[in-house]
Amino acid sequence: MKKILLFALLFAGFLTQASYADDAVLYLVRHAEKQADSDPALTELGVRRAAALAERLKAAKLSRVYSTDYKRTRQTAAPTAQQKGLEVTLYDPRAFNEFAEALRTEFLAQTDSILVVGHSNTTPYLATLLTGTEHPMLNEDQYDHLYVIKKAEDGSLTATIEYFNP
Repeated sequence: MKKILLFALLFAGFLTQASYADDAVLYLVRHAEKQADSDPALTELGVRRAAALAERLKAAKLSRVYSTDYKRTRQTAAPTAQQKGLEVTLYDPRAFNEFAEALRTEFLAQTDSILVVGHSNTTPYLATLLTGTEHPMLNEDQYDHLYVIKKAEDGSLTATIEYFNP
């Protein structure tokens, strides 16, 4: 019975990842677990979570990876960017509304997916700006949320939240 359940879970995960390969998706994620510092690097768990994110997005056809200019966000973005042969493009969270509008325009105009790495307050806020649906700030200990934003034929964007762990 356990083998059947395990197979079913693995198959469901395969189907989920396979759909990412075919559809343009805008992925939003908060940086992984960080050390204590003014511009902290990732903890060992954070490094593992960043690798888990890269594994989760392995089948996705990404054209761009965005990050704020902090160690924790760049280190979270790096494994996925390296896996895809992409550079990490930095964005300024102080010009957030402009970034959100440019991101929306870019996403709607292409067929590839995009990853954006942000923070506990900026990631849900970006999902709110893009979709028009309120997304609350993440708690300081919430690192497992992956916002999966898809576009409809009418140009509207909808978000679901998935969870991932190392």
